[in-house]
Amino acid sequence: MKQAIFEWIDDAQPTMDNFVVGKNGEVCHLLHNNPPQLTLWGDTGCGKTHLLKAWQVHYGGIYIENGADIFRLPEHLHTQHIAFDNIQNYNENQQVALFALFNDCKDQGIAMLFASDTPPAALPLRDDLKTRLAWGAVYEVLALSDDDKINALRQLANERQMYIDDAVFHYLMNFVSRDMRQLSGCLKQFDDFAVQHKRRMTLPLLKQFLEEKQ
Repeated sequence: MKQAIFEWIDDAQPTMDNFVVGKNGEVCHLLHNNPPQLTLWGDTGCGKTHLLKAWQVHYGGIYIENGADIFRLPEHLHTQHIAFDNIQNYNENQQVALFALFNDCKDQGIAMLFASDTPPAALPLRDDLKTRLAWGAVYEVLALSDDDKINALRQLANERQMYIDDAVFHYLMNFVSRDMRQLSGCLKQFDDFAVQHKRRMTLPLLKQFLEEKQ
């Protein structure tokens, strides 16, 4: 079944508590113990960005979405935690800036969390930068299985006291998205739709909801 293209955004702030762990229990345990340096890698949609944002929010740190953001940092960093996302996309000048910032953070005892789509050794970065990334632990973030995602949606439904037919979860996976942020955002909007129409969250109502959103 072909998936429809919708933009369902879950506006809940990423936290360590609302991250669906799946097979990433060791990674989450490590982040809770505040490592001085850690690199996370994995495919798009596996949850790296969620973890980086949750980590920096938890510790009151700074989140760097891309290489250009490095040049917007203040001269004096008033933080003990910085998260660097998408480092696989850094150009030459951004790599130079990251190398210098890495050394400054190391000297000041600032904890650093990095994320990329491949292990550090395979990144298209300067050798000296890859060497420094290898100083810390490196973990792969594993994508959730379909069963994990459905269980997470059931948990969300229980938390919001939604009464949902089981077929709804499977239809969402097959027709709407397999991205957890999209899935949870769609489910919340569907819940609001069902409340407005004073109807149970059944598969026929879901199809009506999706048709009206097109």
